[in-house]
Amino acid sequence: MSSEIASTSKDHGTILVVDDQPRNIQLFVTILTQQGYSVRGVNSGKMALEYIALNLPDLILLDIKMPGLDGFEVCRQLKENSATHDIPVIFLTALSNIEEKVTGFTLGAADYITKPTEPAELLSRVKTHLSLYLTRKELQKLNATLEQKVDLRTKDLALANDALKKEILYRTRAQEALLESEKRFRSLYEHAPLGYQSLDIQGNFIDVNLAWLDIFGYNENEIIGKWFGDLLPPEQIAQFKTLFSKFLTVGEIHVSKLEMVKSDGSRLLVSFDGRIGLDEKGRFLQAHCIIANITERILKEEQLKASLNEKNVLLGELYHRTKNNMQVIVALLEMQAGTTENEELQKIIQDIEYRIKAMTLVQQKVYESKNLSKIDLKAYLSDLSHLLLNGFSSPDKLIQLELDMDEIWVLIDIATPCGLVVNELLTNCFKHAFPKGYAGKISIHLHRLADREIELIIGDNGVGFTSPFDFKDVSTLGLQMVNNIVTHQLNGKITVDLNNGVQWTIRFRDDLYNERI
Repeated sequence: MSSEIASTSKDHGTILVVDDQPRNIQLFVTILTQQGYSVRGVNSGKMALEYIALNLPDLILLDIKMPGLDGFEVCRQLKENSATHDIPVIFLTALSNIEEKVTGFTLGAADYITKPTEPAELLSRVKTHLSLYLTRKELQKLNATLEQKVDLRTKDLALANDALKKEILYRTRAQEALLESEKRFRSLYEHAPLGYQSLDIQGNFIDVNLAWLDIFGYNENEIIGKWFGDLLPPEQIAQFKTLFSKFLTVGEIHVSKLEMVKSDGSRLLVSFDGRIGLDEKGRFLQAHCIIANITERILKEEQLKASLNEKNVLLGELYHRTKNNMQVIVALLEMQAGTTENEELQKIIQDIEYRIKAMTLVQQKVYESKNLSKIDLKAYLSDLSHLLLNGFSSPDKLIQLELDMDEIWVLIDIATPCGLVVNELLTNCFKHAFPKGYAGKISIHLHRLADREIELIIGDNGVGFTSPFDFKDVSTLGLQMVNNIVTHQLNGKITVDLNNGVQWTIRFRDDLYNERI
């Protein structure tokens, strides 16, 4: 027998409740719809998978013990599917067995809720995980949009850059030709595609070539004998007189941008290069000048600058949105911690806050470095370790932090999991290595080895462990997370030395991922 229960309200998020007991489904539907959530309930794992295949929810409340497909199997299938992998799953169980919870977290569950359920706890956990999931979806959307825009801007930049290179190459060749013999100079003067002009000592036109006439729209009879200043806007005439006088004295001139007036009254921008021609006695003959129309190039440069400015604005907006969203999540967690007297729950919430802060710090370093792909791992881990030291320091715990790290730039794909590992191991040190009144030292060593390998060592001289243990087979979530991240995300190796405190040694390569930007 199968059944579905559905209820909709204001769309604060879509939730699927999976439980083989209809009364449990009805209870969750009632509680959640009163808070504005859109809720769908099914009573079997098979129905859940069929429903999800057609309608992707934002969060799944999943009972573990069900006939047929149990909750663990449903969760496993969801996490193996790329379309449903990221949907947060919160297990519903009447059991408190730690092995059940570890199994669930290993499969990819986001959280556990014990039945019978307190409405306040249910709403708090649902709200937290929905907020994290929806924020992540929004960030993914923003990132996709940003990458699309950056790609478009990059293509525009490449086209503009190619055009600039061609123009620079063309002008360079023309200028080199001017240094050749007088005969070749005259041939170039008459047939060159750039504008050439000759002026007398008063600044009047002696001669111009065809390209010059084409640029300004005059015929030769109109321009010969005309004063050069007549082709300038009135506001630039005084400046021209000063420049021309200096030109006659120095013998050469270069004006990178000059506004001039065409025969039809329209204005254009040109670059102006000139050299004084002298006779064998060093007396003035004429001023030889090259005129190039740079109006289009200047326009492209301005467009390029605008494009780069827009990219910087988009990057800044993305960083600030990410930062603000993370701050909201941390604030929500702190508010939740303040509403409970359960110390264990408060510790869990505190651990989540520091994990979020570790990821937020990565985004901050990316923004500060102005590099879209890499950050300085040394600076990042230094800031993260001092953040944790300040968070866990107290008058009865005299803990020193010793840092010995090389400057190593790595991709964000490596920095983020590395930061989470350091966060977990340092948190354990601050919590357990130094009991009240115990003074000690925590050290972090970061060095680059041969063949693109990085070594990270985190140690303390605290009380250590009372007996040897296999950290790969422990029930604590933090060490499980460390082992999984090092093994699967960093594709590295981790070892532990229990002599004189605890020392963790982690080695991984820095070429696991490709640079995307």
